[in-house]
Amino acid sequence: TIPGVSTSVANNIKTKYYNSVNTNERNLPSYDNATDPYLAYLNSYTWGSNNTKASKGSNFYAVKQYDLNSTRAVDAEKAAEHYLHYMHGVNPLNKVYLTNMYAHGGDNCADQIYHTWFYDGTDWDETGVSAYGPAPGFVPGGPNPSYDWDGCCPNGCGSTGNNARCYEIAITPPKGQPAQKSYLDFNNGWPLNSWSVTENSCGYQIAYIRLLSKFIDEASVITSTASNQTLKQELLLYPNPTSGTVQLSVPENFEASNFTIYTALGTSELSGKLSGKETAINIQQLEKGVYIVKVDGQGGSLSQQLIIK
Repeated sequence: TIPGVSTSVANNIKTKYYNSVNTNERNLPSYDNATDPYLAYLNSYTWGSNNTKASKGSNFYAVKQYDLNSTRAVDAEKAAEHYLHYMHGVNPLNKVYLTNMYAHGGDNCADQIYHTWFYDGTDWDETGVSAYGPAPGFVPGGPNPSYDWDGCCPNGCGSTGNNARCYEIAITPPKGQPAQKSYLDFNNGWPLNSWSVTENSCGYQIAYIRLLSKFIDEASVITSTASNQTLKQELLLYPNPTSGTVQLSVPENFEASNFTIYTALGTSELSGKLSGKETAINIQQLEKGVYIVKVDGQGGSLSQQLIIK
């Protein structure tokens, strides 16, 4: 696509690219034959498999993007979209491979990632356990069947205390599982070395965003100016999911005095008065499940999904 490029060189690249995508059994034939039950085939899973998944989707989309073959453009786009669906939960674990997306429609998200900011014991450690959980939208490395604890485990890590760290959690999964199930939400450091499964990376993030961008409707993107801006009002719940107390926060410009928590079937389970813009609600008496929290105020109401685990 570079201005002034040789037409013959460009056509040669496009032809070879398309032939590979269309004929190699790892590419479009895997989509045609439904080789993978989740329609997002990879011939092997390694450290950083989510990066490979997202990149693979973009590989398929290039058939449409660069008009490599009009008869296969629709199939290639559908194939690419299945890789995005995989990232969003169409996989053996029903796992949304993005952190803490419960407030944005996720129902089984990555709850922990290996990263200094979100490390074990911090306020951003684990969704529903620590004060906040990790920031939303980070892509973890993904299933890694080559995962193992450090070679010093179980008895050669230098001290009794270090050896004990080998057993901080059970490591199956991710160890000893089929490739696509070789995943666990954990952020334990040495010697359990969770970084080979859950560490995030700019590279993983870019590959995901690049694929996601292919399926964003430009007409739905909201732009604003200083003179004409409408702010989206959101009811915030955190931590979410949770099992003890949830913090409810209403927008500064939204006047409300009461809240109600409903089951997914619409049955009212708990209600009460708000104590201001921030209210702590004890939900220990509620059973595990998915609920809707609703607050009514002047000019309307706000609601948000709450997951109790």
